[in-house]
Amino acid sequence: FTKVGTAQEATAQWTITEYVRDSTMIKWMPGLPEARSGHIWRVITPIFLHFGFMHVIFNLYWLHFLGGGLEGRLGSLKFALFILFTAALSNVGQYIVEGSPSFGGMSGVNYALFGYIWIRGGRDPSFGLQLDQSTITILLIWFAICFTGLVGNIANTAHTMGLVIGAAWGWLAARRAR
Repeated sequence: FTKVGTAQEATAQWTITEYVRDSTMIKWMPGLPEARSGHIWRVITPIFLHFGFMHVIFNLYWLHFLGGGLEGRLGSLKFALFILFTAALSNVGQYIVEGSPSFGGMSGVNYALFGYIWIRGGRDPSFGLQLDQSTITILLIWFAICFTGLVGNIANTAHTMGLVIGAAWGWLAARRAR
């Protein structure tokens, strides 16, 4: 199941837009034609594509670690809406900035969860969720390492969009709570 992201046939309906890969290049229609024609799920579904066992494990770990407590605080419906909203924005941002539909993973959403809890917990202690300094440090160092190119092809725009959206949402939520 960890190789699903490498099989074009298996991923055709899960990528943000359909593409064709030949031996030298990837070709696709610009402007997200599938989403514009009603396949709106395609701005969300790249979060379900993963490109290896460690990619799945890493993302599931952080989803559980960060998402478990947040779902308990927000409730399942608000949590699901948070996931869908941050997935859509980070995926569309990745597609627009990088100009390629060839990406997947839950990291943009995980960085949104991180940003939300980091800022909301720091500004609103009554929220009941705070991150310890070692978790903050690990995630920020990993964020920086991903930009170096040392760990392969990474959806850095999705990470950045997720972090910024989550932090902004956390700041607004903390402000409303006062």
